[in-house]
Amino acid sequence: MTKLYLDIDGVLLTAKHTRAAPGVDDFVAFVTQHFGCYWLTTHCKGDPATALRYLASYLPARSLALVKRLVQKSHLPDVKV
Repeated sequence: MTKLYLDIDGVLLTAKHTRAAPGVDDFVAFVTQHFGCYWLTTHCKGDPATALRYLASYLPARSLALVKRLVQKSHLPDVKV
């Protein structure tokens, strides 16, 4: 399965005035069905629970449940370019 690395800010949430990005439910449903998803975000810091706690305030319940269950910890260095 093709891997997809997910960021939070500007992808799942809006970059300004933080809220769920438009269409996030459909996006999360599609990517978790068609890709092996991994975190690539500074919110993770090696522990997906940190990212999930942050997202819990913003994502709809359906999307949050999918990312909790299907998005995996990345094994990449804690660096974003």
